[in-house]
Amino acid sequence: MWAYIQKQPQETKRLLGIEYPKLLELITYGKLLKKEFEESKTTLIKAGGGNKPKLSEE
Repeated sequence: MWAYIQKQPQETKRLLGIEYPKLLELITYGKLLKKEFEESKTTLIKAGGGNKPKLSEE
């Protein structure tokens, strides 16, 4: 779906209910929040251990 939205940004409003620039702003903000959360959380498992993420950031 992300590839389609990038090729057809004018369809973003119809598909998601928000404009394309607002979507990009939300994605950037989400990445920033994730980075801040990852830096502040305490981990019990060493980095690289455990299950692989099921969703990519892109």
